[in-house]
Amino acid sequence: MSVKPIDQPAQAPEDKLDANKTTVDSTLANVDRVDLLKQYQPADPGKLSLDMPGLTLQGWQDFKVAKLDAAPQTDKVSAATDQQKPTELSKEQRIDNAKKALESPDATIKQKMDAMTTIYKDSEKGKDGRVQVTLNDGGKERIFEINSLAAAKDVHLLQLSTRDAQGKSHPVLRGVERNGEIEQQRNKDGSKADYRGDWWTANSKDSTVSKFSQETKLPNQELQPKLEDKPKLEEKPKQDEKPAPVETDKGKTAPIVEDRTVLPEFAPIPRNRPDFKPEAEKQEPQPERRRREEIIIPWKNKERDGQDTNPGAVRSISELSKFYTRQDDAYSCSAFAVGMAKADHRLGRPIRHGSESQALKDLTKTNGIGYRGTLETLAGQMRQTGLEAKPYSYGMGNVGEQAMQDLNRELAKGHSAVAKVINPHTGNPHYIYIAGRDANGQYILGDPDRKNTQHFKPVSQQYLQRMMSRRDGFVATW
Repeated sequence: MSVKPIDQPAQAPEDKLDANKTTVDSTLANVDRVDLLKQYQPADPGKLSLDMPGLTLQGWQDFKVAKLDAAPQTDKVSAATDQQKPTELSKEQRIDNAKKALESPDATIKQKMDAMTTIYKDSEKGKDGRVQVTLNDGGKERIFEINSLAAAKDVHLLQLSTRDAQGKSHPVLRGVERNGEIEQQRNKDGSKADYRGDWWTANSKDSTVSKFSQETKLPNQELQPKLEDKPKLEEKPKQDEKPAPVETDKGKTAPIVEDRTVLPEFAPIPRNRPDFKPEAEKQEPQPERRRREEIIIPWKNKERDGQDTNPGAVRSISELSKFYTRQDDAYSCSAFAVGMAKADHRLGRPIRHGSESQALKDLTKTNGIGYRGTLETLAGQMRQTGLEAKPYSYGMGNVGEQAMQDLNRELAKGHSAVAKVINPHTGNPHYIYIAGRDANGQYILGDPDRKNTQHFKPVSQQYLQRMMSRRDGFVATW
């Protein structure tokens, strides 16, 4: 057993545990806490927050470590990963979804028009600018064509059409897209056209492509619960039900009355009670109403021209729509003037172009040639249509004051007239229908030449006499 020399100092056990004897001891026991806290300035008391620790060594240490470990906050949004990005549909998927919308009768017209736009944009177009698409229409595979025409800025005419066995194209769905909204097309007369084609609706009643839902709910809109599915509200007790009786001190039962208003014993009787008879109120005498003065029509003065006062003789320009029909060629003005007389006195509606107007041309012999008969001949032809007729002939160029007095007398009886005039539009001989006079004494004319637009309002006697002055008269009819 070896013996250690006494003069050799023994090694301290803590030195064996220290791997680096030259390292400065930084344990908390050997740190001057006063010097360490000098580098931290105390916070402003007015700006303290809940996350500000107390001014202790341990508190500051925990605060620094927590702030360093936390992720820095910035205003920039981190880039979305591939999983966060919405998947974009391919062209084939968009076309497939659009086809399903067109085939479904539950899709709205807006959804079907949007589907037509999608297919038109994503598909190849033919030489005529149209896109062909095959759709399942009520269980049958049919070929349709989609066309889009730019009518104005942000306005497009959309049409889905198909062809019949003869190769003629017929619209199936049609509409106007204006700034993303769908509207109905307009007909030539300005009325709204149906979204569905007339021919297709009549010949393909089992079609699902032309059918659409009238509902305008969005695809993701939740369905509202039906009335029977809604929870029933608790029914409140009726006011007529009497409360349950209770036992009183005297052994009798009496209902409990709560929150009742007790009226005084000698309260006044309400005035609205049925058994209360109110006193007759004194009504102030009402002033007598003045009788309405009768409307005096200036040209109905018997002392001036001796005319009849038949109220049925007063006509209105609004009645023009009941009998007016324009001529459809340059020769048959007399035929259409007679037709307007028949419409006014017999039919109650304007004559129609076609068989009705052709029959009048055959009667007056104006097929490709102007009228060549006299006033007496014209009166005889008018009688063949069921009218009564009386000619007034004054000689060519002699239509003056006497002729106008005779005409006014016939019109005052509720009659009308077919007159020979000079056309102010062409300067040629012409025939017009005189329906009557309005309350101001002006004349309601039915001029077959629709280019004489001034005749769509009443004209004066001087104007009509000037038109008739170079001819020989008129035929009164009723």
